[in-house]
Amino acid sequence: YKMAIEIDETTCGKDHPEVATDLNNYGNMLMKIGKMEEAEALISRALRIRERTLGNSHVALARSFDSMARVLATKNQQAEAKTFGLKALTIYEKTLGVEHPWYKQANKDWNMEG
Repeated sequence: YKMAIEIDETTCGKDHPEVATDLNNYGNMLMKIGKMEEAEALISRALRIRERTLGNSHVALARSFDSMARVLATKNQQAEAKTFGLKALTIYEKTLGVEHPWYKQANKDWNMEG
């Protein structure tokens, strides 16, 4: 992942959506092995890039919102996690529809009362 980030930053620029994809993927991998602080930092950077370059309704942005929600939930920051999760859910619904697996999973994970 680090090499992919470095190559894409060099060839595409540091704020390119492809770099955001690399960062988000690397963050998700780090989350799986318990490196939450590093994961959060990478996913946060991916989120900022995607917000600037793709706008607020792109499915890739939703993926970063969903990733951030998972990091925060793992860190027991449930209210913040739900906020990000519901942002992802809203974009998934608008862009993919309610039958898409990503929407269904986000709905199960984040659209709860309380």
